[in-house]
Amino acid sequence: MVQFNGYHGCGFCKHGGEYDRESNSMKYPYHEQIPPLRTCSGTKADSILAAESGNKVNGMKGVSILSFLMYFNVVSGFIPDYMHAVCLGTVRRFFFMWTDSANADQPYYLGRKLKLLSERISKIKPTKEIQRLPRSVEMAKYWKASEWRSFLFYSLPLLAGILPSKYIAHWAMLVQAMYYLNNTTITQQSLDSSEFLINKFLIFIEPLYGIKEMTYNAHLLSHMHESVMNWGPLWGTSAFVFESYNGILKTLFNGTRYVPQQIFKKLCRVQDLNQQYSNIISPVVESYIQRVFFQSTMTHHALRVPGAGLVCLKAPVMIDLIPALRVALYNLLGERILPRTVKSYNRFILNNYLLTTSQYSQKFRRTDSMIELNDGIAEILHLISFRNHVDCNDDCNCQEYTVLILRELRGVNQMKFTYGNSAELGCSLTFIKEVRERQLFASFTNIYFKKAMEVSVQGKTFSVTLPNGLEE
Repeated sequence: MVQFNGYHGCGFCKHGGEYDRESNSMKYPYHEQIPPLRTCSGTKADSILAAESGNKVNGMKGVSILSFLMYFNVVSGFIPDYMHAVCLGTVRRFFFMWTDSANADQPYYLGRKLKLLSERISKIKPTKEIQRLPRSVEMAKYWKASEWRSFLFYSLPLLAGILPSKYIAHWAMLVQAMYYLNNTTITQQSLDSSEFLINKFLIFIEPLYGIKEMTYNAHLLSHMHESVMNWGPLWGTSAFVFESYNGILKTLFNGTRYVPQQIFKKLCRVQDLNQQYSNIISPVVESYIQRVFFQSTMTHHALRVPGAGLVCLKAPVMIDLIPALRVALYNLLGERILPRTVKSYNRFILNNYLLTTSQYSQKFRRTDSMIELNDGIAEILHLISFRNHVDCNDDCNCQEYTVLILRELRGVNQMKFTYGNSAELGCSLTFIKEVRERQLFASFTNIYFKKAMEVSVQGKTFSVTLPNGLEE
């Protein structure tokens, strides 16, 4: 098949493409008459016809050996990769278009506001799941794919008041669509909404930026929802996990000779060790293997709470139960709170997510204390453990409570960007909210939540909920 820079270069549909002489490249403008999707049987027929005639047929140049695989679909068996097509493709291209001095006369040019943008980026407090801390826009040419992925989701609070309204409303549609397609739970409604938002985003690229921006990566956005329907959310099929594993592979060989053989042998040894690990009886050997191979970072003071999906890290500290805490606990338990002090944990793992208290997070650039609950945003103040007694000893049979003390962060406004009399551009952002502090409340640990990062802009605090906690 021809490449993306040839006519009929899309492997998912029969968009012919148009050659743009000004940019000397192939473009894929949006057509009201949507190009027909390729089918497995149709693609095989075109490839056979191309091989027999010696001419290209709908972009096919000949028969691929993959077409002989019995259960492999040569169309839907491939995916538009989220990492390269979106993060390193569309997101990166749009940012450099906004900041390229060659576009200084364009209304979307941001080159004169890079310092302000960098100041806003420096105030972002990401979560542990975002491994790379945000770097200034002056370093954007060195940003990795994971940094462009993070920028996509926190870009709107940063660009508010900097990027003109019609351009940021246009950008918001892509951001919300990608959030839908990267979620841990994707409903048919969110899938339909993402398709609608992507189509509107594509429709307005050419009127706003010109045909030069109708690239193949932009065209691939129109096939993202099909990929999700066939293979699940984008994070499950992207190249991120494979790219990250390259770092592990590089530790499995030494020198430059027989590299594949070295990697193969060491992987076999690790797999064999995993199988034989349960047979080890020496505590010394077991400790050594855990330290060398599994690199466990669990502290000696870790305490696992049975059946709660909770692991408390480090030793607890004793805190006084001030009146506000007593009221929150009474509202939760419905009984008088007797102890004067309780155990408090600053760091813990709940449902496989690392969480910390807000006081602990203040010491670092990251924050893992903001979460989104079913009914709003909250900030973790304490994780406390206590038995509701005074005279009993620690070995009594009184129930031990493990409770989260949270501060409600009331959503003042859901972030929304629209443009035009009928709001033809833009959308509401379901995962970005301006928040303000409210009263304390207590909750048991058996709650459903998502982690959120904190973005502060012009004296306002925004919560940006992560679409999932599985990507790093």
